[in-house]
Amino acid sequence: MKLDEINISIGESLRNKSWWMGNLFPKTLLRQLNTDARMLSKTQQFTKAATGASHAKLIDTKIRGDQTYWLSEPSLEPPNLTQLQIFIAMLSLKDTFENYFPILLNNFEGHYSHYPAGTFYKKHMDNSRHTNNRVFSVITYFNQNWHEGDGGELVLYSPDDGQLLIEIKPLFGITVIFFSADFPHEVKATIPDRYSLTGWFTHK
Repeated sequence: MKLDEINISIGESLRNKSWWMGNLFPKTLLRQLNTDARMLSKTQQFTKAATGASHAKLIDTKIRGDQTYWLSEPSLEPPNLTQLQIFIAMLSLKDTFENYFPILLNNFEGHYSHYPAGTFYKKHMDNSRHTNNRVFSVITYFNQNWHEGDGGELVLYSPDDGQLLIEIKPLFGITVIFFSADFPHEVKATIPDRYSLTGWFTHK
């Protein structure tokens, strides 16, 4: 599927059902993401993720056990070329959002997520009760050789009745996009280490 067709698919799906799942990035970039994230993890540059508002951050492994590494700003010199490609790709996605919805967005902000074996993230929302300015959540998986039974599924729940909507395996190349204020979701416990690129577009 060509990029224009993908962007149309994303826009129409978000307009009709408020979420989208598919293949967004080329395999070469996905492999670069995998290498970049694992090298950063190997050199202990990830930090434990916290919950709560910025003024009251709390690390609670009973709620979430993932680790994060925030992507470098593209203006930094010298830039991380892999991460720079992500920001460039996200500009196209930002245009798609703004073409389909009457909103002005800030640029993408995001991080690598690493879930060590046995960790999870309990049900939560990315913008609960509009407590922040996140509009679109974007998650991309680049785990290679993920097998049935490895766990780590992303579970989306219906914004209408809270019932299970879909379970998404963190397979290589899958990207999930949804409205941040609409969907409760969780990450099930993973057996092998699980990596993703997770981020948001916020409104101005």
